[in-house]
Amino acid sequence: MDVLLNNQTTSYSDDPNRLWVDIDRGIRSKEPQRQFEAILKIPSLFNKQSTSTTLYSAALIQLATLFQEGSNEMRLNVTKVLDRVANRFHKSAMLDDPIKLIYSVMHSNDCIARALTLRALGKMAHVLADDVEAHLHIGHALDSNDEMEILAAVRAAKKFIPCSKTFAMSISTKLVSLIEDVTTPLTMKSWLVPLFEQMTHDVTVSMKGRQLLISLISNDATEEFLQIAVPTLAHLAVKSHIEIGETVTFFLQFLKLEPRQSCRKLILSHLVPIARCGSIVWLDSTTEDLIQYANNSDNDYVRLQVLKIIEALINGGGYISPKCAPDLKKLLQMFTIHNNIELAYQCCSTTLRIVLKYRNTSHISSTPSQNNELFSSQAVLDDLTDYLNTTLAVLLTEEIQCNHIKELQDTLNLIEQLSRAYTDSAQNFIHLLFTTRGNVENPEILTYLTKSLVRLSINHTEIITNQIVELRRLLAHTSLNDDVRYNLLALFVLSNPSDMNEIQEHINQLSLWKCFLLARWCIRHCLYKLAIELLQRLLTHVHVSAHVMWLEALIDMCRGEERLQILMNSSKNDLQILCDSLAEAGAFYESSLIQMPRKLSYDDDERSNDTQFTFERAYCSIRSSILQHFYELIHTIYQYDLGMVSFELLGKRMLTIMAKRFSTISSKINNIQQQFCSDKDTQTIWCLTFSRYLCDIIYAVIERIIRRVPLDKTIWFNRLNEMSWRDGFTEQMFIRLQHVIEFVCTRLHGKKTAKKNANIDEELAILQYLATSLISISPAIPRMFFQKLQKSNTKLTAGSSSENQDRSALESS
Repeated sequence: MDVLLNNQTTSYSDDPNRLWVDIDRGIRSKEPQRQFEAILKIPSLFNKQSTSTTLYSAALIQLATLFQEGSNEMRLNVTKVLDRVANRFHKSAMLDDPIKLIYSVMHSNDCIARALTLRALGKMAHVLADDVEAHLHIGHALDSNDEMEILAAVRAAKKFIPCSKTFAMSISTKLVSLIEDVTTPLTMKSWLVPLFEQMTHDVTVSMKGRQLLISLISNDATEEFLQIAVPTLAHLAVKSHIEIGETVTFFLQFLKLEPRQSCRKLILSHLVPIARCGSIVWLDSTTEDLIQYANNSDNDYVRLQVLKIIEALINGGGYISPKCAPDLKKLLQMFTIHNNIELAYQCCSTTLRIVLKYRNTSHISSTPSQNNELFSSQAVLDDLTDYLNTTLAVLLTEEIQCNHIKELQDTLNLIEQLSRAYTDSAQNFIHLLFTTRGNVENPEILTYLTKSLVRLSINHTEIITNQIVELRRLLAHTSLNDDVRYNLLALFVLSNPSDMNEIQEHINQLSLWKCFLLARWCIRHCLYKLAIELLQRLLTHVHVSAHVMWLEALIDMCRGEERLQILMNSSKNDLQILCDSLAEAGAFYESSLIQMPRKLSYDDDERSNDTQFTFERAYCSIRSSILQHFYELIHTIYQYDLGMVSFELLGKRMLTIMAKRFSTISSKINNIQQQFCSDKDTQTIWCLTFSRYLCDIIYAVIERIIRRVPLDKTIWFNRLNEMSWRDGFTEQMFIRLQHVIEFVCTRLHGKKTAKKNANIDEELAILQYLATSLISISPAIPRMFFQKLQKSNTKLTAGSSSENQDRSALESS
């Protein structure tokens, strides 16, 4: 029946009357097979837009009649059909008659028929939510002696409780009496107790459900019952957000008096999800008791779960009370060296969350006031950071010795997070990884170590430069696998990007797929010159015409960005050279837009669909427009400086038009971001946000000059700080952009406007400075440019079969 329902198709036209005639003829037949085939067509009738309410009502009457008079097999099939058409019940003008026919089966002596009726009522719960008769039937069925009927009643109650507050309040008393009854088997209790999770209609219902569960747990503390009731109480607190603090207090009081280790583990494991969603209403006294309980316990599992709870509270926005901070510091520093790797890792993770949360709010004073938290002291944070550095180093060494791959990846992730916040930590761990790498023989561990080393070294190239001799020695080894060689070569590029000859020698030892990955990595970090060399090398091995066009488009884009990069590194300030470079960069983007394929076909898979390059073409068009309009803006100001353009007659109007164009580009970028980008692709979102930022601030400054619209420096600094910096956008560029925004906003804000156009020369000079500074700071090419090629079934290059196997392991890097 299920298969037929899923695969049911009809050859009828859109005329529902013709379809109903055939359904009615089949239902009136005395042959069960024809009746089955007829009711299969009812979902098609309900799905037709032109079906009248009369046909809806007639179909429901026929289904209810079959349910009343048919066999149990027929009732089962009718129930499945009702499930399919349940969302169309509101289109029927008469529901009372079919429901009465279904209710009549509840008086049958056949327990299976009654169970099927309860199942049908559950399918119609949203229609019968406040129907008293349905409530009575479910309540009476819970007292049945047949297990199948009881289970059907429980499932129906599970459907009705979320839909009806009245039913939830009335059935709760019945549930408690059944659960407290000593004759009720444990299996039935395991069905009944989870129904309390659904009682989240309002404060009154949730509080009643919580009180009943606490009463049940207090009266029956057997381990079997706790396995059922504790998760239900925790889930109710998470769903309703009612009296979370009181629920946690009850759990903690129960925990202190509970001698059984398995029950303690059960309670602690369910406190973690409560902490994740209820950190704001979590009571400080509860946190203190938990930390003291962990300090006094000699059980590693207890300490592990308490640390997870503390981390969940910190991540959720909670704070550590000054009273419990010393005890927490004691708990965190208890496991500097510990034989339990999981516990030591959780200790490091919790400490890192605390350090990152309080580092921006720490005071310079070494003795915090009594009203502040202990972790607001800079001295305490420094101690925690030093401890964390030591613990992570010890933990990393132990995981390498024990070959714990999964734990090693998690620890390296913590090291990278800490290093992004503290430069000293980054320098220490770079040296540590270089030293540790020499003692590692496992190629998988070596791959992860070198990959993490690349991530740490991106913003600390000066440290890698000192290791260039060691890198040369490592790259000379012929025993290195492709992954490790790829990571080491990335480090070598960071340390010595100008030595193209030596880099080319090492590139020749990489597979073609790794060559493509290295080109992608160089593009993300704005190393366009090397990226062009790598992409040109790939062109000689590519045989698919669409891939050739795609690579050529990427090369043109890199050449355009390289022109802008040369401007940023140049000490000359010649507007004519700048305009020429912008024109060249724009021409390269126009060329890439022409060469880029609109779709990419896969030659080796006939069933695959063509991939559309809508986003890629849209981004190239936007980037080309930005370059063109910056060129026009700078060129107009340059002509004004030469006296070739009058501001009043022509320049003012041209600036107004350009402001509107920049505003239009900003709107287009926003549309692209909403249409194509998912929340997971943060790098692509960042690139689009940065481009939009450039257009918006140019528009705002032009409006300030032309219309005297106020320019609020705070708004632009907040938007800039929200973006922070990503791959290819270094801290140096970020600080430079901060300086440019500060200078422009301060100078324009302080200008007097008493005389008309008295300061126009200086204001245009400021606009010129802003435009030349912004266009020379270019974002990396978005990650989305490479996703379609990486996911394609066709190999980009004619490499070996092993190249396809290492894609998934390295694309996340």
